[in-house]
Amino acid sequence: MLDGDYVLYLAARDLRRAGRLPGDTVVGTVMSNLWVERALLAEGVKMLRAPVGDKYVLDEMRRGRHPLGGEQSGHIIFLDKATTGDGLLTGLLFVDLVRRTGLDLATWAASVSPCPQILVNVPVRSRPPLDSHPRIGPAIRDEERKLGERGRLLVRYSGTEPKARIMVEGESQPLIEACASRLSQLIQQEIGQETS
Repeated sequence: MLDGDYVLYLAARDLRRAGRLPGDTVVGTVMSNLWVERALLAEGVKMLRAPVGDKYVLDEMRRGRHPLGGEQSGHIIFLDKATTGDGLLTGLLFVDLVRRTGLDLATWAASVSPCPQILVNVPVRSRPPLDSHPRIGPAIRDEERKLGERGRLLVRYSGTEPKARIMVEGESQPLIEACASRLSQLIQQEIGQETS
């Protein structure tokens, strides 16, 4: 199964080669895998990151007049055709791309190596600003320094549940697991819900 990152990459590459990607820029989200950002950059395409949610992707696309954006979930927006992530439209455009280019999708997909990504949810009793919290903020910055160019970290609150979400991705599974474990334990200690 190929997620929206694969579709976004192939559609961006196709549009750029056709001269139909103004500014050589697409919009992904903070959850888009690091591999797609790096692969797009290798093709000369910059990826902007919007918050999770196709409405935020659309806002960023409109702000910068970018014709393509999408989410890992598969909500891909082709702004010249629609303002929403229409699955049927995306499917048809994707099949057309594969047909026109003669791409052997299975072979190409087997060559892609997404960065390991982990998502940990920590139930919380309160929601203080994470960046300015006296212990959590410095710990986040310390983990970002440890990851450096080898990974990426996102710590945010859920928009729908009383949870802190820790997303870590990088080149090494042990590296990201250790990072997520340290942060989840600290968040649990500082603002986590009491366990019974």
